[in-house]
Amino acid sequence: MSSSLQPGVHKTALGFQNNSAQTYVKGRPSLPLETIDFIKNKFNLKENNIIVDLASVLKLQQKGTGKFTELLFGYGGFNNITCVEPSADFRDACSQILQSIIDNTEDQDTREKKQFKVLDGTAISIPLADNSVDALFASQAFHWFANDDAIKEMVRVLKPGAPLILVWCEADLSNPMVKATTDIYRVKYANLDDPNPQFRSYEWIKVFEQPSEQTKSLINLPLGSDKTFKMNHHLTRDTLLARIYSISFISLLSDDRKQELKKDILNVIDTLKDYKDKESFDCPYRVEIYFTTKK
Repeated sequence: MSSSLQPGVHKTALGFQNNSAQTYVKGRPSLPLETIDFIKNKFNLKENNIIVDLASVLKLQQKGTGKFTELLFGYGGFNNITCVEPSADFRDACSQILQSIIDNTEDQDTREKKQFKVLDGTAISIPLADNSVDALFASQAFHWFANDDAIKEMVRVLKPGAPLILVWCEADLSNPMVKATTDIYRVKYANLDDPNPQFRSYEWIKVFEQPSEQTKSLINLPLGSDKTFKMNHHLTRDTLLARIYSISFISLLSDDRKQELKKDILNVIDTLKDYKDKESFDCPYRVEIYFTTKK
C-alpha cells in the first residue's frame, strides 16, 4: 500500500496507512451499551435516520470507525450508516464489521432494511450532500480536527437542528496499571519535539468556548456535556499491547523500538502487586459525550 498522504494529513497518519487497523480492532474497547441508549433518547433518533460516523481528520487519522459504528449499526438498530474514513485499511475493516452484522441478522425484514456505505473522505472533505444527515458522530477523533473549517464542513452535511456528537473513550489514569503503563509510552516513546493533539489536553474545546463568528453562526452553543459513563475493558497482556500499538505515534515506531516498549510495559506490570504474574485484568475507562446542533 502506498504511504502517500492526503493533503493536510499529519505525517503521524503514516502509521495508520499500513498495519494499524488490526491492532486497533483487537485492542480498543467498545463503548457501554447505555451510551447508545443515551444518545438515541437525547436526540430522539430513529432507526431509519441517516447516520454518519466521521473518523477522518484534518491533521491525523486517529480512528473511531468500526468500534463505535458497530454499536450504532448493531445494538443501536440504525439501518442507514455512512462511515467517512481516509485509510483504506480502516475502510476495509469497517466494511467487514458492518457486513457481518447484516449477515448475522436473523430477522429477514430487518436484514433487508440495513444498508451502509464506507466512503473515502476527511473532516474537511465529506463526500455527502448538503443538509442530508440526521446525526453526525466523531468518535475518538475530534481533537485532531478541532477547527473552524472542519466544523463548517460537518455542519454543511447536517440537516437543520441535527446533532453533532463527539465521543471519547479514555483509559482511567487513576488506576495504577493504567497510570504506570501510560507513563512509559508517553514519556519514553513519544516524540516530544512534535507533540500530537490529545483529547485529555482539552485544547480541542477552545473552538467551542472561544468560537469564531463563523462557528457561532453555524451551531448552537455552549457545547453540551451532561453525561459521562464508566466501563471496564477486559484485557490480556497481548490485547493490552495491541491497544498501545494502535496509538498514533506508537504505530510509527520501528519494530526494534516496539520490542523495547513491549519489554518495558510487561516489566512495569510485574512491579505492581495486584497485577504481577496475571495474564488478564480489567482496564477501567470513562466515556465522555459532547454535543451541539446545527442552527
